[in-house]
Formats: sequence, structure tokens, C-alpha cells
Amino acid sequence: MLLSQEIINGQPVAVHAEAGATGVALLLHDGDAGDWVARLTARGLAVVEVARPADVWRTPDAEAWVAAAVNAWALARWAVPHAALVGVGVAGHAALRLAFRQAGRFPVVATENAAVDLHDAHGIGTPLDELYDSREACRQDSALLAIRPFRTPPHVAFACRPGHAHYRGNDRLHEKLNAVGVAHQFVTAGDFAELLATFVAEALRQQSRRLV
Repeated sequence: MLLSQEIINGQPVAVHAEAGATGVALLLHDGDAGDWVARLTARGLAVVEVARPADVWRTPDAEAWVAAAVNAWALARWAVPHAALVGVGVAGHAALRLAFRQAGRFPVVATENAAVDLHDAHGIGTPLDELYDSREACRQDSALLAIRPFRTPPHVAFACRPGHAHYRGNDRLHEKLNAVGVAHQFVTAGDFAELLATFVAEALRQQSRRLV
């Protein structure tokens, strides 16, 4: 179901929503949203789908556009205090990094197969080679290094199966969040979109109740 195509600060997004949507999720992905749109809208959420090439999510510009322009547009459109961040693949890393950097703005984040160890792609001819002088410089700008124990989103969930190319990075994220005492859910089996869409919807409801 496609409600509309919108242009936000010169960039297109796809908006999906049933009548009477009670919350909104910003869905970031590299070109394949999987079942996320259907699962989120089935739970009464509007979805602002941002599909961009994977190399774009390796830059800070796309994240800044989501944080400022897309988020503000979505909050005004549905008159809600917060939007959830949902990300897949390289865009999943972008969602996590943004949520950890701006936890007050994004209290809910969920990702599937996020490229948490993005710095492993430095030095092999990706756009990261132009953005960062070294693999270490790239690592310093990662979601893992953006975690601040007392300034993290209250609702964090991420999913990745053992054996997946990004599993090692997700497991490292799980270990670090455990080490600094940050509550989170790490899902390694089952229907990821189903499980995490339920998490997102419930987390947004909890946030709304806190503000009443």
C-alpha cells in the first residue's frame, strides 16, 4: 500500500499508512525493504520509507537529512512526539549510529542485519576510502563508538542470524551494550520483521504513555 510519494528537502520518500495511524517509523534501507512495510503498517504505524544506495548510507549527509528534515516532517504529519528508526543492512548501521548519537530525538530503534562492522569495508575500494583516512578512523565513527551509557535510546532491538556476513558486528554490539548496562534485545532466530515490528509498535506506545 502506497499512500504517497513525497519530496523532503529535494529528496524523495515513499509514505505508507492506513487511516488512523497512531505512530510512525522511519524505514531506512539499501533498496530492499523486505516485509517491513507490511508488518509495520499492520500494527497501526505509518511508514516513511527512505530507500537509498548502500554507499550513500556510508556518508554522514544522509543521516543528517533523516535526523533533521525527514524526522521533523513525519512528526508534524502525524502529530506524534517521536518516530522510530528502523534500518536494514548498511542503512541499519546508519539507524543505530543516529539513534545512539541522538537518543533524545530517537528513543526507539530496530535493525535487521545491520552492517555494524562497517569499517571492515575500508581499504577495498568503497566510498569509505574517500571519507576516512584509515580503517581506524572509520571505526571511530561507527555505531559502536557512538554508544554513551547514560544517553542511549530506551528501546533498542537488532536482529542477525549466526553465519550472516554482519553477525560478528551485531554480536559485538550485543556484548558492548551488555558491558555498559544498556537494555536491548538481540534476536538471532525467527521472523525478524514480525518480531521487531511488534517491538517497535509496543515501544512507541510505551513512549506515548510516558508523555501523558
